Amino acid sequence: MTEPLPRTGRVAFRGQGPLSLALEMLDSAPFQLLQKNGIPLAGIEGKVDGQLTVSMPLGHALRAA
Repeated sequence: MTEPLPRTGRVAFRGQGPLSLALEMLDSAPFQLLQKNGIPLAGIEGKVDGQLTVSMPLGHALRAA
């Protein structure tokens, strides 16, 4: 809490896993990106490594009412 106002909140995520799992998530509703384009999942191999950082301004502190 040493940052001057307005403060910025940061959340970071990192994930690793098989490519087949990532493609399976893209092929589920509501995306269905692979089914619509006729791309088969069988025989696809690989790894996925990704990271995401989200920064957002923080507002005033909440007070109990």
